[in-house]
This record gives sequence, structure tokens and C-alpha cells, in this order.
Amino acid sequence: MKKLKYQKNCKKCGEMVVDRNRVYCSEYCSKNRNWKKFDCVCKVCGNKFWEYQSRKGREGFYCSRKCAWIALRDKPVNVGENNGMWVGDKVSYGALHTWIRNRKTKPKLCQHCFEKPAYDLANISQEYKRDLNDYEWLCRSCHMKKDGRLKMLNINRLSKK
Repeated sequence: MKKLKYQKNCKKCGEMVVDRNRVYCSEYCSKNRNWKKFDCVCKVCGNKFWEYQSRKGREGFYCSRKCAWIALRDKPVNVGENNGMWVGDKVSYGALHTWIRNRKTKPKLCQHCFEKPAYDLANISQEYKRDLNDYEWLCRSCHMKKDGRLKMLNINRLSKK
């Protein structure tokens, strides 16, 4: 066997590197050079396992997806006031109605006349607060009567004639 003039060991696995310009023996060792492992303990079950160095600074290590789901299932993340986009009472008209619509159950009949199906989510105080009790489900005609729009609609129709 011919003796090579240049001999060097791979930084990752320790194999012999033939080329003078290379530091790693293969492409695999070159790409995976930063894969250092460290020991962890699962926060749910206490099992010991290893994790890569690149994840060391992150919060919450779990040995399996099952343990991760157990830990995160009761923890509301990014919901309501915990969300960074939460603006409180400075919310827009449409967003406020969506928020109320998602939290207030819709009855089968209007809450005012109890005859027709409820279509509209009407604000009672006209202040548009983030308060579930300040809204009610009404049919279209009851909503227009309460807001005074039906009277204005009839006045405008008569004045155009």
C-alpha cells in the first residue's frame, strides 16, 4: 500500500481525510458538524433523554409528543388577553361583532318578538363595549325598529314621492 503524503483526521468522526483542503471526510460529516447532544429530563414524566445543542436555549423539553401534549393541553396559548394582538376595547366594529358572535349562543327565535328567527346581533346601549350582556339576537325587523332605522326608511320613502 502506498503511503500518503498528507494525512489528517475528520473533525466530526475521526476518519482519515485524504484531501489537503478538506476538514471533514464526507459531505455527511460536513453538514452535521454542529450536532452536539446534551442530556435532558422530561418535565412531565421525568425520563432522561438527549437533545441537540441547537435546541438548548428553547423552553420546555419533553421526551415524546405525548408528554408535550399533556403539558400544553391545559395551558391557553395566545388566547384572549394573552395574545400580542389584543387591543381590548379599542377593537373595530366588525371584530367586536365577531368576538361577541363566537361567545354568545344564538337562539332559534328573536329575543324581542319570539316569532321570527334571529339574524342580527344588536347592541343594546349603542356604546359598543366588550360586554356579552350588552348584545342581543334580534330578527331584522325588530333590529331596525330598535335602532330607529325602520322609521327613517319610511320617512325617506314618503319624501321621495
